[in-house]
Amino acid sequence: MNSKQNLAFALLNTISLCFPFLLFAGQDARPNLLIILSDDQGWGDAGFRGATDVKTPNLDRLAASGVEFRQGYVTAPQCIPSRAGLMTGRYQQHVGIECNPDDNKNHVYQLPEGTATLASELKA
Repeated sequence: MNSKQNLAFALLNTISLCFPFLLFAGQDARPNLLIILSDDQGWGDAGFRGATDVKTPNLDRLAASGVEFRQGYVTAPQCIPSRAGLMTGRYQQHVGIECNPDDNKNHVYQLPEGTATLASELKA
């Protein structure tokens, strides 16, 4: 291939890669997100991983279609701090939520006023 052919080939590839984005330019620019949060679920606790005690048909269908995340990480082993991290995008210690509350039923965790969350940022 000569240099003109290489350039034409590169241009054609670039256009073909950008074409899907050009189709949707000018349409609604709001993000389309799906967040799946599962508390206390281990690696083998879904049907597609061999679990039989809990039914996970939707996760099984996603995995069967090729959508399978094999590594996941959380910033805390408890649900409340993990959710605070997901909601704020920050380490939970930075928003004052480091563990689940003890048996004190009167304890309520709150994010500090004015803390940006995923929801508030998406709304903006």
